[in-house]
Parts: sequence; C-alpha cells; structure tokens
Amino acid sequence: ELKKTDTFLEVGCGTGVLLSKLSKISLENYGVDYSNNAIKLAINEFPNIEFLVSDADKLPFENEKFSKLLCYSVFHYFADIDYAFTVIDEFLRVSKKGGIILIGDILSKEHFHLSPYYKKLDLKYINKKIISPIIRFFKQKPKSIKKSIVNPEKWLWFNLQELCQKLNENGYFTQILNQPDIVQFSEKTTNHRFDLLIIE
Repeated sequence: ELKKTDTFLEVGCGTGVLLSKLSKISLENYGVDYSNNAIKLAINEFPNIEFLVSDADKLPFENEKFSKLLCYSVFHYFADIDYAFTVIDEFLRVSKKGGIILIGDILSKEHFHLSPYYKKLDLKYINKKIISPIIRFFKQKPKSIKKSIVNPEKWLWFNLQELCQKLNENGYFTQILNQPDIVQFSEKTTNHRFDLLIIE
C-alpha cells in the first residue's frame, strides 16, 4: 500500500502506464526499463515522473533510496536463476531499511502442472505437433504461418520455497501471495503465478 511519503520505484515500467496511476498516491516516483523506446514514450507521456533506461541488476540509484519497490511480470524473462538473485540483491541495496519490495507475477515450478502450458504434454499436443503435420504433408495442404508473441518454453520458472528460504536465511521477511483468479478462454490463468513480498 503506497503512502504520500513513499519514495517509489517501478523496475520494468515499460511505457509507464501502471506507474502513472500509482504516482498519484506517492510524491516521489521513478521508473526504469531496459528499453530505450519504452522509456522515450514514457517520458513524453508522463513528464512528471522520473524515467531512466537501466538494467535491473545495475540500478542508477544510491543505497537505501526507496521505501517501496515494484517489479511486475518481469522475472520470467530473465536468463537464469543466478541473474534473478543478482537482481533481488540490487533491489535490496536500493531499498530502505523496513522498505517493501513486491515482485509480481512469478511463475512457480511446483504449479506448472496447473498452467495452460502443461497441456502441451498431453495427447492433443502430440496430435497437433506431430501427427497433424504428417497428415498435412501427405495431403499437401499449406500450413498457415503464425508467429507466437510469447514463448513459454523459454520462460524462467521458480522454486518459490527455495527462493524464500535463501532470503529468510539472510534475515529478510518474505511472503508468497496468491493472485486474484482470472479466467481467460475458459481457463484459470493465475493458478501457477504468484507474487513475492520482501520486507527489508
């Protein structure tokens, strides 16, 4: 929960749409993103907010600057778990003592079987990916080309309990939060996604 007195940072802010809403609560607000184009758009659209181009593991801020930090739907794009821990260390560095960090929309390995992507392992997937192309080849029917916007096979999935344990061992309070139920295309899309709360 944001307060007027908070110094707030969003990491992975994109074009700043979410931050623009949250900035109406706290007085001092910052957003960073690795995309030059996204930050240019954000600066033009929301000139009252400080936007900077930066990687998540090298934030251009002094130690203990922020009382609240948000990073939403970003961690599954990271290359590996080591980089994710490096980023968390950086979040802790720029957060004040007693500050709150919310890492949102983390994909849970333990709940992968509940996700829509698990269905790729069933017979329908085998039929779609293996049998159907063979039938199309012999029938000589052209296959329509569709480029996927996202590739879940390359996403980073986390052992949340292990993640929390490592943070707890270093003296930080952690809590795994459930996301609100969202139904899309007749399926729940949040039962494998969680938010992680870290308190300095």
